Amino acid sequence: MFSTWIETHLRKAKPTGGSGQYIACCDYHGDENPSMLVDPETGHFCCQACSESGWLDQYAKDHLLPAPPSKRNNVPAHKEPKRQKEHKQWPPPEWGPVVASYYYRNAQGENHIKVDRHESKDFPLYRWENGKWRAGMTYKAGPLKGQKVERYCYHYDKICQADVQRPIIWCEGEKDADLANSLGALATTTIGGSGSSGRLADWDVFRGRSVTFIPDNDDAGEKYLAKNAAKLLEHGADVLVCRLPGLQEGGDLSDWMAEGHTKEQLAELLDQAERYQPPAEKTEAPKKPDGKRSIASFVEPLKGISKNYDAQELQSALEAIRADLEGVNDAPTTMVLAEIKRVLKAAGIQGSLKDFSEIARPKKAATDANNGT
Repeated sequence: MFSTWIETHLRKAKPTGGSGQYIACCDYHGDENPSMLVDPETGHFCCQACSESGWLDQYAKDHLLPAPPSKRNNVPAHKEPKRQKEHKQWPPPEWGPVVASYYYRNAQGENHIKVDRHESKDFPLYRWENGKWRAGMTYKAGPLKGQKVERYCYHYDKICQADVQRPIIWCEGEKDADLANSLGALATTTIGGSGSSGRLADWDVFRGRSVTFIPDNDDAGEKYLAKNAAKLLEHGADVLVCRLPGLQEGGDLSDWMAEGHTKEQLAELLDQAERYQPPAEKTEAPKKPDGKRSIASFVEPLKGISKNYDAQELQSALEAIRADLEGVNDAPTTMVLAEIKRVLKAAGIQGSLKDFSEIARPKKAATDANNGT
């Protein structure tokens, strides 16, 4: 039931083989190697990496995806399916060593979430619970048992404490945010980068603040910018965009600085950042009679005709329109005839619709009629 939705909306989703399940990337911890098993019949998912599990409807809400089909086939509402078997060793040894750890803290500066970056570019998440880092983003004990861990932006505590006049830099990923901070900026990002845009427990911390995005140079970076900028605008932030000149496809701030650019060059570009303009909403084009063309396009040969028309010129224009109609399946003949009448009347040429009806007749039929056959 959910197969089409899974293949369309989950990253790197593919069938696992004989089990009948799918495996896909999990956006709860932003991995690039598929680790989340999904049952296409029931809509239940379970990540073998970060232990997140649940239903696809909640997954879609958490990650701003279109809603999946609503019916859960053959699974009673009160009965949870058995959890998938987790790794015996955590983290999996094939991920290699941890090359960086990023700490998300609450407003008081206390431990909240940790993101480890492995050599394999997997990013498991850990919550702070009972004085320890524990895998996954669901509390397992205490008054919050069963609840999802609230997510805050990176360096949330520093932003809470900073003067509202201090500008904020928004990057896509902790590595770039830390680089910007090392250059003297107050920078932030979100867990999972472009895979989890729009998911924060507190957007009001940005109200009245100036936030400048430095987007990655790819489609994912543009989508990440658009989703988060929209949220910031909703919550009263002033949003700007700084695009790094000469940035390679898929490149980011770290790549740009590694090419030899300086702190002073970056500061100059930030000063020149332009106010963010939301993309124009796409409006559906008016439906046209044959699915492709407008009525006006059929009567283009009459363009410029006036009251002082030449009879041969008019006849040639009508012949061209007839030939055009003959080449179109399900031609909107009646509507074209009405448009011809309107155009001629506007040009001061008197006549009735009947006077021009011969253009709707096949050329052979019209010839036969003229010959009296």
